[in-house]
Amino acid sequence: MNKSYNPEKSPDIRVYTLPGLTSLGRWRLQSLQSRPAHVFLWITRGQGQIRVGKTMRGFGPNTMLFIPAGQIHAVIPGNNAQGYAGFLPQNLPVPVPHHPALIKANSIFEQGQMTGYFEQISLENNAPDIGSAHVIESYLTLISVWIERHQARNDWAEPARPNAAQRLADSFLQRLEDNHPMGLTVSTYAAVLDVTPTHLSRICREIFRLPASDLIQARVILAAKYALADSDRKMSAIASDLGFSSAAYFTRLFRQISGLSPREFRLQARGRSMQSGGFVRRSGGIPAARPNTNVS
Repeated sequence: MNKSYNPEKSPDIRVYTLPGLTSLGRWRLQSLQSRPAHVFLWITRGQGQIRVGKTMRGFGPNTMLFIPAGQIHAVIPGNNAQGYAGFLPQNLPVPVPHHPALIKANSIFEQGQMTGYFEQISLENNAPDIGSAHVIESYLTLISVWIERHQARNDWAEPARPNAAQRLADSFLQRLEDNHPMGLTVSTYAAVLDVTPTHLSRICREIFRLPASDLIQARVILAAKYALADSDRKMSAIASDLGFSSAAYFTRLFRQISGLSPREFRLQARGRSMQSGGFVRRSGGIPAARPNTNVS
């Protein structure tokens, strides 16, 4: 594990086997969040669900999933799901689609081709040599072109024009994603969105089945999990960074939501990282959200 990993500074392409990634903590995929990296998921076996914003889709084997950087999403793979997950920083010169994709590879040739691309990326990551970065970028470009050429099969159709409730929910999620470290309340978000706190929570319950307050707490605790698992920062510093008035309150809320104290969670996360044999790339840390400092 790279203890000094910072998702805002790391330029690395990261590739994992899906079992290896989930063994580090299913929360890394299943929690609603955005990332400063494009996400490629090639599912070879099993099934699951993916949410982008308010829209949920199911997926099965031999399916390519793509989520552009900055899009709020959650991926819930089944317990037996197999495949690869790749994270491509958005500042690299690889052309990628501007929209989500869920495309099934129908032929045996396509399935073998896609698996072969990820296996080659794995080889270059595990044994880097002269030009490995260019080779990896080239394979990712081929994957991106494959996605673009098969848009007719993209099950993630262009969404219908959102209604007022959907637009409000999307705006709230994006502001939450950008500003969750600031300790803002439901009332603050509601004021910025020009609605009442009651109305905002009602819309969140309708669309996400959770009140706005629970969504805020879940996103803050997710940021805490990344900090605890992927850094050596003191828990008091993490609590302060995330807008908590005291480390004691941070600990109580963390335990209430996760079932573990921050210390217990860190020890568990470190143990999983040491035991995981699923890394394709040797460095650790999954690109997490990049916070903003402007709620407007």
